[in-house]
Amino acid sequence: MPLKGFVIFSFQNSKIPLYPTWLLSVDIHVILHLSKAILSSCLLLESYNNLHRYSPTHVAHSLLQNNLERSEFEARTRLGSQVETLQREVNLLKRKLESEEKHHKSIIETWEVRIRDRHSSF
Repeated sequence: MPLKGFVIFSFQNSKIPLYPTWLLSVDIHVILHLSKAILSSCLLLESYNNLHRYSPTHVAHSLLQNNLERSEFEARTRLGSQVETLQREVNLLKRKLESEEKHHKSIIETWEVRIRDRHSSF
């Protein structure tokens, strides 16, 4: 019968000498403390990796990329608007040219008629 406060370990039918129970509890506390420290270190390392992913260089690169994309979008929008304005102006000028050509043709026809009338009157 083991002594009070002591534990006998047996492993593969071999007896390990008596171990005081208070020493086992200390070992368990040490193991718990070390496992908490290891877990804390792992969390700290993961946090560092996350911070590294968003390093100042990465953030600056992202900002530059966003600015470049925004500038390109604004340029495309502005140029598209200018193209639409120029197309409207071209259509307006075509209609004006057609109108001027009709007017010019009517003036020429009027003068031709007058000239014929004058020749016929002589």
